[in-house]
Amino acid sequence: MKNQIVLFLFFLTISFSIKAQNLWTFEKDTQGFSKAIGFDSNHQIQMVSLDRKQLDTFITKIDSQSSFSEKKQATIDFPNESGQPEKFSVREVDLLSYELSSEHPNIKTFVGTSLSRKNVRARWSISPLGVNAMIDSPEGQFFLQPDRSGNENKHLFYKRGGTLYDDFESLNCLVTTDEIVKKSTVQTKTQNKQVAKSSSDQTLKTYRIAVSATGEFTKFWGDDDDTNGTNKEDAFAKIVSTINRINQVFQNDLGVQLQLVSDADLLYDDPDTDPYGSDFNEEIQEVLTDSIGEANYDIGHLFDFGSADGNAGTVGNVCRDRFKGSAYTSHPFVDTSETGVFLNDYFDIDFVAHEIGHQFGGYHTYSHQTEGAGVNSEPGSGSTIMAYAGVTSKDNIQNHSDPYFHYHSIKNIQNYLARNSCQATSSIVNQPPLVSAGQEVNIPKGTAYTLEAVASDPDDDSLTYCWEQLNNGLVTRENFGPYIQSGSSNRSFSPTNSPIRTVPSMSRVLANQLIQTNPQFPNDWQTVSLVGRRLLWGVTVRDRSETSTASVGQTDQDTKIINVIERAGPFEITSPATNTIVWQTGANEAILWDVANTDQAPINTQTVSIYLSSDNGQNFDTLLVSNTLNDGRFDLVVPANINSSNVRIKIVPDNGIYFAVNNYRFSILERPFATPFQERSKKACDTEPISFDFTLNRYQEFEGEVNLTLTNVPTGITYSINTVSSTTDQQQGTISLTKATNITPGVYTMTLVSSSGSVEAQQTFQYTHQQSIVQTPVGLSPNASDGVQLIRPVFSWSPDVNVEQYIVELSLSNTFDSIIVSTTTKDADFIPLENLASETTFYWRVKGTNACGESNYSEIQNFTTDLLDCSPIGAVNLPIDLIDANSSQSGITFADVYMANDS
Repeated sequence: MKNQIVLFLFFLTISFSIKAQNLWTFEKDTQGFSKAIGFDSNHQIQMVSLDRKQLDTFITKIDSQSSFSEKKQATIDFPNESGQPEKFSVREVDLLSYELSSEHPNIKTFVGTSLSRKNVRARWSISPLGVNAMIDSPEGQFFLQPDRSGNENKHLFYKRGGTLYDDFESLNCLVTTDEIVKKSTVQTKTQNKQVAKSSSDQTLKTYRIAVSATGEFTKFWGDDDDTNGTNKEDAFAKIVSTINRINQVFQNDLGVQLQLVSDADLLYDDPDTDPYGSDFNEEIQEVLTDSIGEANYDIGHLFDFGSADGNAGTVGNVCRDRFKGSAYTSHPFVDTSETGVFLNDYFDIDFVAHEIGHQFGGYHTYSHQTEGAGVNSEPGSGSTIMAYAGVTSKDNIQNHSDPYFHYHSIKNIQNYLARNSCQATSSIVNQPPLVSAGQEVNIPKGTAYTLEAVASDPDDDSLTYCWEQLNNGLVTRENFGPYIQSGSSNRSFSPTNSPIRTVPSMSRVLANQLIQTNPQFPNDWQTVSLVGRRLLWGVTVRDRSETSTASVGQTDQDTKIINVIERAGPFEITSPATNTIVWQTGANEAILWDVANTDQAPINTQTVSIYLSSDNGQNFDTLLVSNTLNDGRFDLVVPANINSSNVRIKIVPDNGIYFAVNNYRFSILERPFATPFQERSKKACDTEPISFDFTLNRYQEFEGEVNLTLTNVPTGITYSINTVSSTTDQQQGTISLTKATNITPGVYTMTLVSSSGSVEAQQTFQYTHQQSIVQTPVGLSPNASDGVQLIRPVFSWSPDVNVEQYIVELSLSNTFDSIIVSTTTKDADFIPLENLASETTFYWRVKGTNACGESNYSEIQNFTTDLLDCSPIGAVNLPIDLIDANSSQSGITFADVYMANDS
């Protein structure tokens, strides 16, 4: 939950042939109001006042337009999140059937789209009780609802998720695992064989919904003021608002809308005489069958004021006579602390949309327990509509559902609807998007990766992307982590405008938190895998159409397989590795990383590209190198024009989706000049001359004279420095070294010092001196005098600084015509990778090499391995009976320990 919230100031102005006028007045004391209704100052719930006369004028203008079927419309101004007026084209939508619309002329429902920004929408309903509005923008979803404190013109305005006081009742969905499996097994097996009918078929599917309400519900939502409608009509207005909100999600995700066909007659106003008692599922089905008739509705639902629960009856009952009306939703309409204001969207989405989702064929997507439907793919409680956000205690990801359907839910519902045909279907102008999730890939274990979709839309609509892991399996707080081999190790996040999802999120990557175990509430529930497994990801693309008259969205989906290779990884940067590192402009530096078998099959990354960020990883917009070898090292000259203490490095394979970022930010400081070398390290033999080329670079328009000297020059070496001007900002230079004959072999580090006045820059370089005459190494161990040896002995010999590499050979004969081991090592010791044969005599020898020459083989040594006894040993005199102690006695035991000193 973010502490920072941007308020989308919601105003409505009338824009027909008259001058636009504001309908709303915002209260100035937001903090005082929030505190008065039970919220602290961070919640930023704002009170606004409605000018009812202006609203009535708006309704009159709408009603004066053409017929209902022609979709009455107008242009309306909404100030956007920046406080500037923004024009919306709004259109009346037929949430009520034609007959009900005529009976309730004071209830209107609208949708709207910004004329200047294609990805901002509005949806709202008007009734005698006020306005319920939902604004969907890139900054989030914003809501307006009537305040129930007694003043019908007062409204609450808030951002979903911006209210930190998130302690509201959570749904207890009573569609149990048994009901899902037993009541829907045959149907599920059949529909899972279907090819999913996508909502992207350019149709709007309309289902007739009949809603009844208990006396408790009607009494709660009624205001006992018949001048603005009876209590039944008040409750009916609330139901319209809820269905309108649900339509926003169903149209966007599924191309489905609900049309209310039941009147207020089915809303009972007396709890003592209504037909509802202890079995809502059976009772609501009976009421709808008797009062409306099975042929006159497609889906039915009961609304109740009571405990926080719901039950769809079965998964998949829309269009099914004797089952389609058996669902209910109940809520106390208060937060769990019974203080503060209940926010309507938590009832609409967390409760009603969840149960209606079941009715349309959607299964639970949480994975704190599994149900056998194959879609338990959200870790823990999950967070989407068909999950259990806020219900599962220790497994909760968050308190409330996000208002969208999971990839699996969309498929479930599409599959179910493909087998039923009770809906009314109408063509829409909006064309579906197309998306590709990409090819199957291999990644190393313990390594972050990036998912990127490629999508297009024929209408050039704005698109949103939602990547979700689809693996089914039991995932709880206790077993969540990098070692699970089934189920999802990454939660779902709300759709965004970006086609990219980083796993885990980039904030966790930058915090060096790739792995997560035992997540606490609230937490991310994201981790990479440290075991080999097959990850299945899906991406859902939704368009945000302004060409569709009812804002009917179209979707497309695709899947991607990611194979985590256990024998590769983690792929990680090993240097720079601390926050104390300081690079300077123009310096020779090195980036080091652990290749970790990523250059081997099946990953086969041969080259990588390396990027630099100067804003702590928010943007990696400086390319240091492309297509450099994946060999674990890249030498670079620090680029100019960077002065930052927030530098990060990112390495990306040229053939994959995984990547590495160094663990800590470090610094780059600018300076006026530097002398980077083309090669910082060279080798030479005996007395042959050697030279190092460098460049004197000037930065920041520096024009002063620069003096060059060499320090740390070893005895026996003389040098000269020559420079040639090539450009105003650069001088090419060469350091030439001349060596005496008695230079000792070894690595010599020298420093080129450049200075101008009080400013000084230093750059080190290394010269490795080698001799062509390489001394023969002396084998030390094992040998015949050492006695029998272990089957994996340690071979050692005399070290030599003049040697780059040793060649070791092991044979079964002293003529070395049956060599069993031949290997190289830079060290003066060696341990075989595999066990040697026992009770066997071996012969070994070693020689040293460098770039200038090689030695003779050492004197041959021999040894014999010990007997390996593998005879079984069994315990005797078992079992032993243990007698439980039935009494105890306290006391102190003293012990003396004697130690011998043989020195």
